Amino acid sequence: MPFFGYPFATRLRGPRGRRLHLLPGQEARLLLAGMSGDPVAIGHVAAHWDELLRLTISVRSGTATASAMLRRLSAYPR
Repeated sequence: MPFFGYPFATRLRGPRGRRLHLLPGQEARLLLAGMSGDPVAIGHVAAHWDELLRLTISVRSGTATASAMLRRLSAYPR
């Protein structure tokens, strides 16, 4: 979330079986090493950058809540 100018710290509910996807070239530190998955597909993020900015502006302006945004994003197929 630093891309958008504010910190973001999510709470992971039931972390078993979940994977954290880091940027290419990043490595998980010792405590998170077992949770790291494939790197983030930068090309996919770039292709949907306009939509990500729209969502960010909606949250910052108060027209949408962060929880609603996360619900919508989690509804998409993996």
